[in-house]
Amino acid sequence: MRFNQASFIVAGVLLALAFLCCRTNALERGNNCCEKKLFDFKSKQDLEKWGVKQGAKVSICKKDGRTCARIFFPKHTGPKTRWPAFYVIGDKKIAQNWPCYDKLVFEVLLETEIIPNSPFPVLLRGQGKEKYFEKPTIPRGKWTTVSINIDKDWLHWRNFNSALILELNIYQSHTHFDKVIYIDNIKLKSSIPDKLKDLAVEYDKIGAKKKSARIRLLLNQLRDGKIQLKEAAAAYEKYNSSFREELKKLLAKKFSEIFPDGRFTVAQVDCMDKVLPSVMGFNAAIVPVFKLEMAKNEFEAIQALIIASGNEGLKQLSVKVLPFKLEGAPGVTFKPENIKAAPVGFVKTRKGTKFARYCGYYPDPILEFLDAVDVKKGEAQSFWIRFKTDADTKPGVYKGAFVFRGKNAGQVKIPAEIKVWNFTVPKTGHLKFATSVYGSKLMPKSRKGRFYDYILDNYRISPFSIYNDQERYRPTIADYVRRKPMGLNFIPIIYLKLPRQTLFTKCTSTESKIKWSKMSSAAQKHYPEAWKKKYLEYLGKKIPELKKAGLWDISYCYAFDEADPSEWPACAELCRTLKAKYPGLKIVSTVFDQSYGTKSVFGKTLNGWIASFRRYNYELAEKVRKQGKQVWWYTTTMTIDRDKLPDIRAFLGSRSFANRVDGFLVWTVNRWNNNKIPITSGPYTQWNPESFPNANGGGSYFCGGPNGSFLPTIRAEAIRDGLEDYEYFYLLEKLSAGLDAKDPLRKQAENLLASLKKENGIQSGELRELRRNTASLIEKIKKRTYSRDK
Repeated sequence: MRFNQASFIVAGVLLALAFLCCRTNALERGNNCCEKKLFDFKSKQDLEKWGVKQGAKVSICKKDGRTCARIFFPKHTGPKTRWPAFYVIGDKKIAQNWPCYDKLVFEVLLETEIIPNSPFPVLLRGQGKEKYFEKPTIPRGKWTTVSINIDKDWLHWRNFNSALILELNIYQSHTHFDKVIYIDNIKLKSSIPDKLKDLAVEYDKIGAKKKSARIRLLLNQLRDGKIQLKEAAAAYEKYNSSFREELKKLLAKKFSEIFPDGRFTVAQVDCMDKVLPSVMGFNAAIVPVFKLEMAKNEFEAIQALIIASGNEGLKQLSVKVLPFKLEGAPGVTFKPENIKAAPVGFVKTRKGTKFARYCGYYPDPILEFLDAVDVKKGEAQSFWIRFKTDADTKPGVYKGAFVFRGKNAGQVKIPAEIKVWNFTVPKTGHLKFATSVYGSKLMPKSRKGRFYDYILDNYRISPFSIYNDQERYRPTIADYVRRKPMGLNFIPIIYLKLPRQTLFTKCTSTESKIKWSKMSSAAQKHYPEAWKKKYLEYLGKKIPELKKAGLWDISYCYAFDEADPSEWPACAELCRTLKAKYPGLKIVSTVFDQSYGTKSVFGKTLNGWIASFRRYNYELAEKVRKQGKQVWWYTTTMTIDRDKLPDIRAFLGSRSFANRVDGFLVWTVNRWNNNKIPITSGPYTQWNPESFPNANGGGSYFCGGPNGSFLPTIRAEAIRDGLEDYEYFYLLEKLSAGLDAKDPLRKQAENLLASLKKENGIQSGELRELRRNTASLIEKIKKRTYSRDK
């Protein structure tokens, strides 16, 4: 009996192992059908198809236990080392159609002591000389997986025929330092399995169990090798395109259960989520009561989504906000002037060099001049209902309602609750903000003052231009003094020009770079004396005025915009000259100094480095902060089509706080060069969102409206909301530091702040919960402190 039992157990284990083995093999077959190896560099023969140029060197080596290719890229010293490259041409492995794959994947490792991270540019060339490239950033010292988007629709959009890829080129451009990059496992990969899995989850969420089961069956068949990747891709497109209609049906059904008399659907969408008018899925909830939470002295919005279900759509859809009264004190009402409701408008994006899931109409401007809009049949239209609290707003829950009305579809009344927490967001933020306001036909000099007030008072954006180097355009001390109570936290005293900008004043940026490159290295080391004198004279007049007005603590010189290393000696010389005369002068710059002065001429000359957020080095930044220096970060993006609102909000809020950045810079907020006329109608507008070539909305977060008015975008709202979130974390840290080290509330606060993400990638629900938990802890700590003091 014992023998039989043991035999049975062993047999069972063997059968289980056999099953697992078969299943593993099936999964491997499935994975293999979704991946295609190109090169793995396991022998010298693998390099025979590859070449190098402009000083690059390559060899096969061992690194961290793996066999891989080692590529040396030399420092740029002239035309012959401008674009060192490692490339393969005409090989059968790349001269083929990649119809079912959408990612070109590399495993790479950067080895250098000088810089914390580096661009990893990848270039594809086609038969007709067409080119496509991407420049992801890789960190130093660890193996990183890099994915290049080669989606066939995207490449076709870029006029690139994926059937005729003739060259794969891995290169560096004008690198400032010698670099070594290790490369392993170059392969093609399809995201179809991941997309199918995510889509099944989305169908589950809306209760479409049958379709979810079918999608999972497809996924299993793909993994087991029973269907080809091409079939799975076609099935994904079919189910993905029908998801929006399924979602709309579900929302309509749920809405009719709560509001049976409604002839159109009204859902609540987080103000961090975008809903396109007629394509792609979205996150929405049918709720009996719309809810919002906010602190005192803050802005926050409810996004109400209306879906037209009738045969003729909705005519003149509008929303009326009924009074909001404080629960338990009906005599106290939310100030009606602090509530604004307006439809969200749509702009048509343009094709760019960066990947976007969709090109067409996106929601962006908030059409505050419109009370009503028409909504086409089957389309979705958002209304932005913004609430503003004051420092003296009483905390508690305010109850009211919204009445949505269509001229041809009656009305729907939705109850709403606004919870005001019992703490105040300071008017002046602790994260410094620097930018500039551009002039244009829609922004003449006469309107700039009003725009300054508008973005500072409503969006916490310190508006004065970082690039202002002409005295006649600089604000007066009175201008600064008047705006400091509005939250002004950064004053750019004067822009310190790049050396080449002072020498070649009538040249374009490209022309000045060329002329500068032709100068001798000895001539490049000195900043022009005439300009030194100009700066010294101006600062001699301005610094005493700033100190007398109590503005010196927020006054800086912004300098040397993205200076190349060849200009560093002259830039450092100017800094030394100015600081010798004015020792307390603060100078910050976007010079491409990734060492933050630890290995450059700027160690004792700059007060702060403004790093691209992609190249920000937290550990090194913390090191130089201990020396009394500052490290900011900057961006040129926050676009309409590629950047998600939760990421924009987190960038200014939780992510900035987690990375301890001292300030944030964006080059401008109103790049309107492609627009000659303002927005005067909606919801579909004629506004051109291409703020500069190949960018939809980067550096442009407001639009021109009727009669010289200014219209915010939902991205501007995310920027402001992020700055306010930053103050939540700042206040929590400050309050919790006053508690005993063993206090449970202090531990909770420390754990929450330690959980903040340093990188991109956060969902609106996650950010909303984080904000709610932060507010709850602030209230608990304040309540305990008040009770103790009492």
